[in-house]
Amino acid sequence: NTGNIKIGDSSDRNDPSIGIYTKYANVNHQGTIETGSKSLGIFSETPLNLTSGGSIKVGNEGLGVYKKQGTADINGTITTGNSAAAVYVDNNATINNNSTTVSVGDNSFGFIVLNNGNNTYNGSATSKFTMGSKSVYLYKTGANGTVNSATTVKSNGISSTAFYAKDGGKITNTGLVDFSNSVGSVGAYASAGEVYNSGNITVGASDI
Repeated sequence: NTGNIKIGDSSDRNDPSIGIYTKYANVNHQGTIETGSKSLGIFSETPLNLTSGGSIKVGNEGLGVYKKQGTADINGTITTGNSAAAVYVDNNATINNNSTTVSVGDNSFGFIVLNNGNNTYNGSATSKFTMGSKSVYLYKTGANGTVNSATTVKSNGISSTAFYAKDGGKITNTGLVDFSNSVGSVGAYASAGEVYNSGNITVGASDI
């Protein structure tokens, strides 16, 4: 896709309108996708590759990219509204995040790495991520798969979390987390999971 795709709101986030869908082909997105609320930018459920070098913008409760199986290279921009997510990783998939602009709103997730198969996330040192309030940059559940982040993460909101590892999930951070202008935020949180940090994490004031 090198053109412009624009779709409206969906009534049900579990049955969304979709900008690009594939089950049997590669995806090379270099254009623009803009969706309304509860809609999905790109859904790829094939072992074949997905490359996104264009822009994806989804509304409230939307999802930017859903990758099941195979590899997705995120080189372009992803912007979401509130209560949304940038990328889901599922069913033996790999996400390589090289984007300098992934931004999510309030009560949202950046990258969700699920426990269904060996799912992998790599955030490069050139990638950048911003979020609003009460949001999470990187969520990993389950012991399967590998999650490494060298991404620069920032938030000026309140009560956000950079890394959330759950139920055996492991996250390794070598990047920069800057919450110096955020209030009540958490660099890393683990619930029966592990976060290894050799990067720099700065947090701001407490909300207590």
